[in-house]
Amino acid sequence: MRIEANKLLLNGGSLIADGENPGDSWDFRSGGSGGSVYVTCRTLQGTTGKITANGGDGQSNQAGKCGAGGRIAVVYDTTAQAALAVQPAVAFSAYSYCGGTTLNEVNQGFGTLYLPDARLVPEAFSPANMAHVSICCGDWSLWQPENLSVTNGYVRFIGYGAFDLGSISVYKGGRLDIGGDAVWDHYYDGRNVYQ
Repeated sequence: MRIEANKLLLNGGSLIADGENPGDSWDFRSGGSGGSVYVTCRTLQGTTGKITANGGDGQSNQAGKCGAGGRIAVVYDTTAQAALAVQPAVAFSAYSYCGGTTLNEVNQGFGTLYLPDARLVPEAFSPANMAHVSICCGDWSLWQPENLSVTNGYVRFIGYGAFDLGSISVYKGGRLDIGGDAVWDHYYDGRNVYQ
């Protein structure tokens, strides 16, 4: 999906490039991979809405596998976006249904989100904003969270510079990967807080 716009306004609307689910049958079909969403705009605005490139769910009762998450890129004018009185509340997801039962399965297949800067990157990650996605920003300098938290989702940072994360909380169903061996994982455990 390719969109060029002066202003992209999502108020309860969605841009969806999700992979297909194979449905119920006995022929071992797999879920489709998430597609791609490439948006260039002067500003991204909206009070609700979502942009997704989720993979399709494979037939778990058969040998069918899940589809990987797709790719999302929203390239806005950083100066114009910064001038908005209210930043948008848009949810992003590039989920893979490879939830599985091992950490390797959880790691597989999540898609990416590219933003030109970190202005829209939250401090508290959940399915309501950004979850199940690898985030890449052209400029991370705006993002200095004091209390970073992840709930019911997977978040991975790609290509970030040095920043002080403050305290980190990873709740049940959450996983945070900031590169290398720095992984906080509570997909299968109870709530825990790392500082």
